Amino acid sequence: MNKLILLVLLVSLSAFGDETNGTSQTATSSDSEKKFNPYESHWLTTFGFEGMNYDVPFEFDGAAKDILINDRELYGVRLGLGGELYLGAGFVATTKIEGYFIGTLFSTEQIIDNKAGSRRNIGQVAGADVTQSLGYKFSLKTKNPFLDEWAYLILETYVEAGIGRGWAYNKVDYSYDTGSAAGSGQIQEDYRSTVRDDLMNNRFGGGVNLTSRQGFFLYLKAFVNNFDITKRKRRTILRQDDSSFSTADSTDENIKMDPITTYAFGGGYKF
Repeated sequence: MNKLILLVLLVSLSAFGDETNGTSQTATSSDSEKKFNPYESHWLTTFGFEGMNYDVPFEFDGAAKDILINDRELYGVRLGLGGELYLGAGFVATTKIEGYFIGTLFSTEQIIDNKAGSRRNIGQVAGADVTQSLGYKFSLKTKNPFLDEWAYLILETYVEAGIGRGWAYNKVDYSYDTGSAAGSGQIQEDYRSTVRDDLMNNRFGGGVNLTSRQGFFLYLKAFVNNFDITKRKRRTILRQDDSSFSTADSTDENIKMDPITTYAFGGGYKF
């Protein structure tokens, strides 16, 4: 999968990179280079997609169904704005402010046993980070496999660190009811749990940028989030094995989570 994504990046950048005949650049390429010099400082914007697994403490031992969710797959988008400072000799330092939203995108509802039961899952994490990266860039000449022409790109590898604040909302809503008909097989149970987290995050990772001579670039990176839950509020409504409903509320602070790896790809523009 990673190799396929990298191939897509190469092909896409080749499509909008400067085209030459292998010996000299065209007049259009010369004009483009005058407008954008990759070995100078620039402002930049980014837009990308990312995914990760978020730990959630959902567990229910039911008469009809058991609920056990240790982590939840979340996908979403990230926007960034910042600037890069060219340090010389190919080295560059980049500072960005980024905002992100990832989630289950849509609440998923699973119908169980001919509509006797259903389960709905919702998961969302949103936040903002300030990131600092240090990278090294160099020119790369590659051939477009579709147009049979050459393109000049800038390859940049970098390490990146960041710190930020976030908020998470996770919910599971499970219900099972066979009705009030007489018989020993009657089951009525519910498990509804909502968890709200206030997060502090520090992250570290690395990636690669491929930049065209027009200032457009694509990126592929991975980083590790170290989330600290400063406050967790939880409400659980429970009805177990045809009993009455009960409600439990709790608030916990300073909860440690295991590091979470995030994979991301996207693009941007330098100006």
